Amino acid sequence: MAVHDLIGGLFIFGVVLAFLCCIPWRCGPRPERERRAAATALAAHEVQAARLPYFPYAAQDGASVRICAICLEPLRHGQLCSEGLACHHVFHRDCLGAWAKNEGTCPLCRATIMPASDAVAAADDMV
Repeated sequence: MAVHDLIGGLFIFGVVLAFLCCIPWRCGPRPERERRAAATALAAHEVQAARLPYFPYAAQDGASVRICAICLEPLRHGQLCSEGLACHHVFHRDCLGAWAKNEGTCPLCRATIMPASDAVAAADDMV
């Protein structure tokens, strides 16, 4: 009876070991393909941030003070500002540039800051 218990225990141990060997562990270094994909995505956001148009903010008399939703500082007359091309929300140029390097959407409404190229937009429609 002891031999059968030993064989059964070894069998269960082997099944558990085989199962654990099949799990893709993420503790080690990331595969090169994933590293390249992450770098490409970051580079795309950086290119978008660099391409954002900017303009000097022109405060209008009697208008309420506008606040940059990223840094929470007021927009002052003559400061360089940028706006989301899809939603037209206005932010300080540096604030929106830094935000766009990490995020591709407006911090207020989550609309895309920079419209994607036609190839990417067509691929998104297919999904």
